[in-house]
Amino acid sequence: MTSHAYRAPNGRDEIERFSHVLMQALAPSPPIEPNAVDGFLERLEDGEMRLVFHQGALAGGLVRLPMGQWYGGRAIAGAAISGVAIAPEHRSTGSASFMMRSLMTELHAEGAPISLLYPATQPLYRKAGYELGGSHVHREIATASITVRDATAAKIRAATPEDEPLFRRLYAEQAAENTGNLTRCEWMWRRILRPMGVKTLAYVAMVDENPEGYVAFVHKPEPKLRYDLHVADLVARSPRALRALVGALGAHRSMAPSVFYYAAPNDPIAHLLDEQDSFATRDRIDWMLRIVDVPKAIEARGYSPHVRATLQLEVEDDVVPENQGRWTIEVEGGNARVRRGGDGALRLHVRALATLFTGYLGPAELVRCGRVTGTPASLAAAGAIFAGPPPWMPDMF
Repeated sequence: MTSHAYRAPNGRDEIERFSHVLMQALAPSPPIEPNAVDGFLERLEDGEMRLVFHQGALAGGLVRLPMGQWYGGRAIAGAAISGVAIAPEHRSTGSASFMMRSLMTELHAEGAPISLLYPATQPLYRKAGYELGGSHVHREIATASITVRDATAAKIRAATPEDEPLFRRLYAEQAAENTGNLTRCEWMWRRILRPMGVKTLAYVAMVDENPEGYVAFVHKPEPKLRYDLHVADLVARSPRALRALVGALGAHRSMAPSVFYYAAPNDPIAHLLDEQDSFATRDRIDWMLRIVDVPKAIEARGYSPHVRATLQLEVEDDVVPENQGRWTIEVEGGNARVRRGGDGALRLHVRALATLFTGYLGPAELVRCGRVTGTPASLAAAGAIFAGPPPWMPDMF
């Protein structure tokens, strides 16, 4: 008889008990404010909580949010995992590992192709089959260094609540062009546009009367009695829109020394600045991906229409046995078809497959770190199939 159990909460009391475990585990300092628990519970409108019990006692839990990602111009459904926490008295009991393995079984049974999360510690999630998939880079620009002054750029107007559908459309258009950007759920949009305890300012870039971008940001105090701009979201669908939005941020230079924002590794904003020392990376955390269902994930992804290739994999997965074994991938016309069988010319663990799938590392890098073995032809095919822009996302969850 197992000493652990994994299930959905049974009533409000268990939800609140886990919420306090989460605040104790993740809050930066005591005391834990009641509204912090309320803010966490708010996400349950869009997500689902799962709890783990050790010898009958509540040991911890997590929250599943219905968010996937964009790959190759296609949105893949997924489960974004947030709020993973174990009570101090139940750590080192195997509760976290049991919970994550149970989650993988559950997600595969439901047909989820992928799952993603931000790790507080990587070994736990690697045991469940997650691996590094892309970046979340926080950058700072000295506002005075923003010298964009373009009379032909877009016009800027203040956003209204009626602009939210526009924001969602423009974001989806831009996210589809990137690798790894989220398919945002309602909780994520609330967090960006209506965060708790702070006022978000938002502006729309108009090009010849057409909305082609927007920026949402907040003011945060800085030590010299002024404020910095912290960008929650910035989308630009044309060069004129990007120049106008960056210029609008720069117009705060008299009171805001810095602009903070989340950038792609190949950040286009950097190309609007005169010097490289105008901006700096303040921190970076890489998110992790789990291929929950190998054929579903690979077939859901988009690929270059110029690639026609066959790749035969041998996948190791000690958590989801359905993924184990040999698979043949045939890519043509931007689509992939996956079937059982083949000679397994490229051999890798499901963790390495996640890294290859996102493009975080290519086949040559994976070979060098001992994560992949394969014939030259199979490595070349893998490189062609999974090539694309560097994977990243601007969102934290």
